[in-house]
Amino acid sequence: MRGRSTEEKYMSATDSSHLTVSEKPCDVDVLIAAGWAGSMSPLRDAAMRLRRIEQSGSLAGMGFIVDILHLWLKSEASVKGWKTAGKDCPEKIIKPVLGWWLDRTCKHCGGHGHPVIEGTPVLNTLVDCEYCDEGSARLSDVVHRKYLPPAEALASKLEETAWHMFGDMNRMLRYNDN
Repeated sequence: MRGRSTEEKYMSATDSSHLTVSEKPCDVDVLIAAGWAGSMSPLRDAAMRLRRIEQSGSLAGMGFIVDILHLWLKSEASVKGWKTAGKDCPEKIIKPVLGWWLDRTCKHCGGHGHPVIEGTPVLNTLVDCEYCDEGSARLSDVVHRKYLPPAEALASKLEETAWHMFGDMNRMLRYNDN
C-alpha cells in the first residue's frame, strides 16, 4: 500500500484537531514543515495557501494570494517587457489564472474530452472536444491573448513553487522520521 504524499499529509494536518507534539511523527510535524517551507518566500506562502483553497473550497486568504502574485508579476513584467494591464492586472490576469488553476475542467465537455451527441446523454468518443485539451480547459480561454505570456508564466511559477515547497517539506519530514 502506498503511503500518503506530503501534499496529502499537509491537507489532512490542516484539518486536524489533534495538535499535540508527540515522540512519533504526527500532524504537528507536518504543520511545522509547512511553516518552514512556506516561510522561505511570500510566493511559497501564496502557493501553499492556494493549495489549501483548492482542497477546502474556501476562498479565505485569496486577497493575500492576489496581492503577492501581483507583486511577482509586476517584477517579472518589468524585466521581460510584458503587458500586464496596469492596475487591472488582478482582474485581467491573476484572478482568471487562479480560477483556471482551481478548476481546469472544460465547461463545454465536462472534462470528458469529447462532446455529447446532440439530443442524447452519450459522449461522441470519435470526436475530440474543440474547446479543450483532453478535458482540461486552456488558459488561453480565460486570459486575453495579449496577456497570455505573463499568465502562462504565472501558472508555471505557481506549479514550480508548489513542487519545490512540498519537496522541501518531504525532505524535512523524512529527516525527522529517522
